Amino acid sequence: MRESGGVVRWLAAIFVALHGAVHLMGVVLLWKLAEPGGLRYADAVPTPGTVGGYLVGAGWFLAGAVLGVAAWLLVMRRAVWPAVAVAGALLSSAVILINPGQAYAGLIANVVVLGLAVLGWLATRARPA
Repeated sequence: MRESGGVVRWLAAIFVALHGAVHLMGVVLLWKLAEPGGLRYADAVPTPGTVGGYLVGAGWFLAGAVLGVAAWLLVMRRAVWPAVAVAGALLSSAVILINPGQAYAGLIANVVVLGLAVLGWLATRARPA
């Protein structure tokens, strides 16, 4: 059983880390470095390359970094990982809601991250002291 728990932990960590990495697309777009994937400057809010674009891009970067830290904490079996994951998902949702048309799938990923965090918290609570 312990073996399968490790696999689940790693799969969850990979999901959280990948979601964090996808946030780099928002950074690249809003800092007007490139138009990654199907994202276009013309559709972005705020306008890429402006002060607002740089600020919101920094928010995308911060959300991605926090999600990356949460994934690392999960791999390292640190009990604090669910709280960090929740913070990352909330930051992620905040920047996505500025322009949901371009990243609506990210909101679904945030729901998954929140679900994983709840399950992680419950698993920690269920362990004997």
